[in-house]
Amino acid sequence: MPASLNRLLLILPAISLAMLCVDAPAMFWREAYFTLLILGLTLATRTLTWNAALTALMLGIGVAMPLVVLVGVGLKWAGLDPTEGIGSWGVVPILEEFVKLLPVWVVTLRHSRRTGLTLNPSDYLMVGVAAGAGFAMVENAELVRHNPGVIRDMARQYGPTWLVPGAWGAAGYIGHAAATGLAAAGIGLWRSTARVESNRPPGTLTVVKWTALALPFAWVTLEHVLANLHVNTGSNSTFLLGNGRPTPWLFLITVALVVAGDLKNARRVLSQSRILTARLALVREALVGSRLPKRRALWRRAVAAAGEIRLINATAWLTLK
Repeated sequence: MPASLNRLLLILPAISLAMLCVDAPAMFWREAYFTLLILGLTLATRTLTWNAALTALMLGIGVAMPLVVLVGVGLKWAGLDPTEGIGSWGVVPILEEFVKLLPVWVVTLRHSRRTGLTLNPSDYLMVGVAAGAGFAMVENAELVRHNPGVIRDMARQYGPTWLVPGAWGAAGYIGHAAATGLAAAGIGLWRSTARVESNRPPGTLTVVKWTALALPFAWVTLEHVLANLHVNTGSNSTFLLGNGRPTPWLFLITVALVVAGDLKNARRVLSQSRILTARLALVREALVGSRLPKRRALWRRAVAAAGEIRLINATAWLTLK
């Protein structure tokens, strides 16, 4: 895609992002904070830059949300109201959870075409959270505009809110950013397990592989269905999954598994490559050492260090067996 067209396609989402910052600042900054938090937690393990997260967030705003609205119009035209009844709790949640993964697929496809490489689990986690955050910014702004009382419900949160700020205690839903991040991380763990399985006896890790893929998506989708059912009918079915309270902790466990796995792969590569070990030592010396002259600004050295870390992680992912 030409660079000029690429920039043009980002203009409208960028305008929308600025408007969201003004119209619904609390919702905007909550999702922005969460995205930045995941960017930081995966800094030492991912192969993608922050640009990938920004692209996914923009696609969540400019593609995923409009697509859900468009499909909702089609459902209403077909006689199924997406705002109440089974359309609201039985169709829309499933549709949203699928559509929010479209930006993840786009970023993955774009990266693969440009580099010939796939994303590692940390990349999937980061891109998934960003895509869900973009979607949430728009939806939450619309909810606040049409139902100011929803702010009160959003304030009733639970779990480690400083780590998972979007978890609704009122409805029992972890929130779009964490839900999509959890589902995308499942894809990353599935790919990682599948790659390792290819070098093991047949069937050794098959159950683990498909559980890693299916369980996170199925869990957050069912939680979303039950949350919408509760909002629409007052049903206590949300308690089937603990009213959503276990999910923030499941998300944090998944983050820990993803980061720990990618760190392990990076250490494996460093133990086998003197070149990468030497390059990392030079970067460390440039950042905090005293032997090399500090000719460049600290932020430039930090950017160079992040680039070296991404190189190590990409090598680790490429050589994972």
